[in-house]
Amino acid sequence: MSWLSKVFGEGHRRPDEPAGQHGNAVREGRPVSYYSAKQAFAKLYTYLRDQQRPLPDAIWQVIPELSVFYREQFYGMVGGWVFFYRDQLGKEYEARLNCWGDVRIESATSDFAKSVPRPVQQNEWLLDNTDAHMIVLSRGGRGNNDNVGGWLMASNIEGRGLRPLWAGHTWCRPENGSEIVVDAQTGELYQQIGRVPPKQSQIVEWNGDFDPTSSAAEMSRSQYSYWWPRAYTTTPLPRPPGVIGRIVYNRALLRASLQEESSRTSRNASSWRSSGVLQCVLGNWLKAIEDLDQAVQLAPHNDEFRYYRGLISMYIRDFASATSDFKGLSSQFEQQSDEGLRTLAILRGEQKRELSAIILNLQSNFGCVPLEIWIGAVPLRSSPL
Repeated sequence: MSWLSKVFGEGHRRPDEPAGQHGNAVREGRPVSYYSAKQAFAKLYTYLRDQQRPLPDAIWQVIPELSVFYREQFYGMVGGWVFFYRDQLGKEYEARLNCWGDVRIESATSDFAKSVPRPVQQNEWLLDNTDAHMIVLSRGGRGNNDNVGGWLMASNIEGRGLRPLWAGHTWCRPENGSEIVVDAQTGELYQQIGRVPPKQSQIVEWNGDFDPTSSAAEMSRSQYSYWWPRAYTTTPLPRPPGVIGRIVYNRALLRASLQEESSRTSRNASSWRSSGVLQCVLGNWLKAIEDLDQAVQLAPHNDEFRYYRGLISMYIRDFASATSDFKGLSSQFEQQSDEGLRTLAILRGEQKRELSAIILNLQSNFGCVPLEIWIGAVPLRSSPL
């Protein structure tokens, strides 16, 4: 039995099984929405905290699970994740989360800690699975037809040692079919585990691939000057059907701004809102909610702060918290409330509607920052980005 079949187990759709025969989408009768790994981890963390259970201390593996439809005919959907983790009391668990907000946690049935050399630390897990995928496409790689969305684990890279990687037979070089893995901390690409391409740079922390001299940056700077220099888009908005792109963040600048805001000796609600927005676009969903909690506590009648918190709660699939925030908005935010509740109905499977990417403009003390959320298809194949 292969390692993957052990992971997915009986009743789960393995990568070599026909798509559509198994998985929650068929059994539940609800549409799958795209659910990223870091969003799922934030939901796991808040779930454990609300249940007053010990929190994760070490993450050994993060793997797409159950409602995985990442094959080309399903347009690149990942709707569930399994986390193999050890909690603060040293106990090992398998936690399964799906895109409808369901959480199931069981004691580990296998000694997964022995299958990988070390856990991935939370502070080195910077790239979400969607980030890794878009980086591969933008650098000439492509997604395999039969991939399962990539899994996160630590593995040895020659010349670099043990690295946190997005791997899993997910991406390849189109010219020779060689496997590509992505460093979850630096964004570097390795052609295969154990070998580094020549002249590999020794990057410490991913900069978001931000290139202010690129043609995409110049185009976006003229059309969307309110984002500059924090971010730019690689294709004009709205994107025509079949045209894909991504938001490129100046992560170094955003991290510096976050440090400036977080180090203030006296912080008001606006300060907490700003740090929450920055945490969100950097992919730190859990910290974003915690900071926006502070903003709402200091300014409970501020609709903007409550709306932002509701958005983040919705995207990590904390539907009860999101519903409460959206319904608590005043009549001046009626449009935002209605849109939020409609999106909640789609994610819950209560309302059928075509799913796609959503781009929001979030305000901070450092200016407007775009946030792109995939709730629909993520493209598998290579395309200009």
